[in-house]
Amino acid sequence: MTAFLDIVTGPHSGHSIALPDGVSRVGSRAGGDFILAGDHFLSGTHFAVGLGDGKLLLKDLGSLNGTLVKDERIDEARLSDGDWFQAGHSMFRVRLAEAPPPGASTLVRPGPLPPRAGWAGPHRSPQLSVAQNRAMDVLTTQTGSPYAILDAARDAKIMSFLESQAGQSQSLYEGEQAQRYARVAPYLVSLTAAASEQLILLGWQRSWGVFFHSLAARDEARRHLRHFLVAETPGGQRALFRFYDPRVLRVYLATCEPSERADFFGSILSFVMEDEQPGRWVCFQRGARQLKTDYAVWEDEKTP
Repeated sequence: MTAFLDIVTGPHSGHSIALPDGVSRVGSRAGGDFILAGDHFLSGTHFAVGLGDGKLLLKDLGSLNGTLVKDERIDEARLSDGDWFQAGHSMFRVRLAEAPPPGASTLVRPGPLPPRAGWAGPHRSPQLSVAQNRAMDVLTTQTGSPYAILDAARDAKIMSFLESQAGQSQSLYEGEQAQRYARVAPYLVSLTAAASEQLILLGWQRSWGVFFHSLAARDEARRHLRHFLVAETPGGQRALFRFYDPRVLRVYLATCEPSERADFFGSILSFVMEDEQPGRWVCFQRGARQLKTDYAVWEDEKTP
């Protein structure tokens, strides 16, 4: 069995490291077995990996910025197929396969990661404006499984949308709360391209919610997000934290402490949301030491 490290974010995103037998060292400069020179937040020889007993042994080599497994800095850790970790500005996902591809001792492009059915860009829909089509492009080019968190309290149309997504959405509330506040609760939705287009068409610049991409399955993503529904104010009071409102999340991600932000991201790779200016979208991407922010601005006019 061969181990592959698929690089899912960072300057070398879309490539994979095919690990040979024994221990391999990965870093940004000569001296390692695999050199990712484009990631300047990697140390020269940042971490080492080796395969044994069907698991990958990961070891930090005294790097400056650390190696993180589920946002916890580690000295060493054992990882299984599908696990992920971060080093520098790169996120790696472990993939175990029976046979290595040609050129396994070098950085190679892997076979395609599992495709997301119906997702292809650039997006061109006559129903959407130019800006809305560009927003679809942003959503379809991000790595990870696509989700949205929608605030049902914002518009009665949101519940109609959720009801049309049978089996694809679930309230972030539980038990009696979920029943009592069903019409005004936040909902996590697994997205298809068609569902995303419908959301953009109906909810453009209406602060319906936020999009995000994650390595986690929906149940795991929901458990993570539920931790942030209630926050403590500086005065020690507990209050509902409406992080699923883009007007709130834009400010929070840009101003919170790096450790707090890393905890909030968890296995989430990026958040995509509307900006306060019409026709402008913002994408927040996780980084090892800082937040990477990309803005996109387009003329909001009908597609010719």
